[in-house]
Amino acid sequence: MTRILLCLTLVLTSLSSLADNTLSAVRYWPSLDYSRLTFESPARITFKLFTLDSPPRLVLDLEDIDTNQLSALKTASDNINHGGDPWISKLRYGINRPGVLRLVFDLRDTVRPSAFNVKPVG
Repeated sequence: MTRILLCLTLVLTSLSSLADNTLSAVRYWPSLDYSRLTFESPARITFKLFTLDSPPRLVLDLEDIDTNQLSALKTASDNINHGGDPWISKLRYGINRPGVLRLVFDLRDTVRPSAFNVKPVG
């Protein structure tokens, strides 16, 4: 049985539009059935998601993210990299090309990822 590894939720915290978007918050929840990462930002996040084999990896490209303000991502990455997640063995990130922040999830097994944007609440 293949389980879903990662439910990436990209949440708008307001309707403002910025030239460089920021990651206001990154929340991480591991579980036996899936691991979830939620990214909050002031504007809609444009992203690309794909998987790689040998070894299994999940790649998430976030476009137009201000890479000078990544403290929330660093905290989530530190939590993931300290072990204990049944699906993710390590999270790495860096600038892939101008305007694109790449997150690479080193996986323990093959997965079916899910990622989506949601509208702001409240």
